[in-house]
Amino acid sequence: MNRVLFIAINFFLTLPALVPVAYADEERMPNMPIIHPKKIYSVPSEAAGADLLEQRGYGDKEQAVKMMNLMMVEGSGYVGMDMRNMKMESDKPTVAMNNQKENKTSVVEMGKKPINAGNYNVDLTQSPAPAQVGANVYEFTVTDPKLNQPVLGLKLKAEVSMTSMDMGTDTPKVKEPKPGHYQVKAVFSMKGPWALKIILPNGERIFPVNAVNSAP
Repeated sequence: MNRVLFIAINFFLTLPALVPVAYADEERMPNMPIIHPKKIYSVPSEAAGADLLEQRGYGDKEQAVKMMNLMMVEGSGYVGMDMRNMKMESDKPTVAMNNQKENKTSVVEMGKKPINAGNYNVDLTQSPAPAQVGANVYEFTVTDPKLNQPVLGLKLKAEVSMTSMDMGTDTPKVKEPKPGHYQVKAVFSMKGPWALKIILPNGERIFPVNAVNSAP
């Protein structure tokens, strides 16, 4: 019993001596870069701030930022990966889906035929075509087949995810720039198979997309 107490007391007496060593190791670490804001925007609400970010995006680094957010924030299992040597756009040739050439591949000919989702038809068009690495704007209409006219004011949601690996799920905002005409911006952070899901009040539609590198 006395021996056990001696070991415990000795441990707690030794522990404070080890703490300064740990702090000293932290002090010897190189200074981490600090990002300073170049411009500050004042917005009246969180929703207004989200709209501003949606409009401005991240410029030519948007696909890289989206990938980092999905991998690090969404917790897709890639936390801790060394990203320094990872190329966002590989130069290695890949086999496009359906055995088509990469620069002509778009898995779904969107906009050619309305697709039924619950009680609605979804007529989706794609820009650019084929889908490219980076930001892609999709415009679509939702029509009531009984009335044969667009449905206005729907509260739609969208999800973007890669189907060949777990990269997390992005949830871009769906806008209605014109009555009955909806728009969503999907960012594909790397080339390969993706899925764009449109969530309606009474169902959902999933559109497979094969993103390719943009032309040089």
